[in-house]
Amino acid sequence: MTRRFLLDTDVISLYLKGHMPRLSDLIKKLGYGQLYTTSINVHELWRGLFKRKGSNTSPLALFLEGVIILPLSGYSARSAARITQDLRDHGKPVGSGGFPGEADCLIAAIALEHECTLVTRNEKHFRPIPNLPLEIW
Repeated sequence: MTRRFLLDTDVISLYLKGHMPRLSDLIKKLGYGQLYTTSINVHELWRGLFKRKGSNTSPLALFLEGVIILPLSGYSARSAARITQDLRDHGKPVGSGGFPGEADCLIAAIALEHECTLVTRNEKHFRPIPNLPLEIW
């Protein structure tokens, strides 16, 4: 099976600002249609863009047309809830300033459901999540 790369919000954001040559290389190698992100990441990207009044939305809209956006399914919602509780049971704070946050658990659960490697720069957000394939950029 071909390795699937799920792009985290931070990687996409830096790419759109021209600061992520590794992603440019990966796009050239695989093509947009072989890259994934989640509906949670899309929400974070749009929220960040709308926070900056007058921002050009075209680059993000164009980028999102080319990637596969994975939704939050009932299965991944349940899985994220299990991840969250397991981390809390082991004394690791989730949300409220702790890492991972609730959104990170949702993103991780979607990545696990679809057998994707999560590409991120936020190692401390995702490293605590067991069995999550990570590529830290």
